Amino acid sequence: MVLSAAKKKWLIFGGAALVVAVALAITLPLTLGKNTEDGSSETIRGSSVLDEVPLIDGHNDLPYNLYNLENNKLANFNFNTDLKLHPVWGPTRSSHTDIPRLRQGKVGGQFWVAYVSCGAQHKDAVELTMAQIDVIKRLIKKYPNDLQYATTADGMLFFFFNLL
Repeated sequence: MVLSAAKKKWLIFGGAALVVAVALAITLPLTLGKNTEDGSSETIRGSSVLDEVPLIDGHNDLPYNLYNLENNKLANFNFNTDLKLHPVWGPTRSSHTDIPRLRQGKVGGQFWVAYVSCGAQHKDAVELTMAQIDVIKRLIKKYPNDLQYATTADGMLFFFFNLL
């Protein structure tokens, strides 16, 4: 199998990122953020590395949860708030994403998942997949100061290096 130059670059970049992540996980002890007596939260030790090397999350089911919990309607969905406090989203065990937590976790890139259940196979899987892609695009359009859409590796690199 012959790999293109771009694929080789991504393999090298991904391998290097994995080595760095493992090395940091071993060498930088993290303490979970705790509330202090005055109500503020402590900084997580070791998280400062994410100021220079933003975290790229490779899988997030938020669009599927938007389908399940909001029927893909974004009008009443406020991604700028702490959804842990929301009566519907808070108790949900499968969704832990909102803009405040993305910022706190210093997430620099996110792969949204356009998931469709296996039960849709040979029925309406294509329609449901298109609806998932649509809700992802609408979510990004609704929050342009925090989210940007990339469809290529070059687009990801452009956004990634502009974060630094």
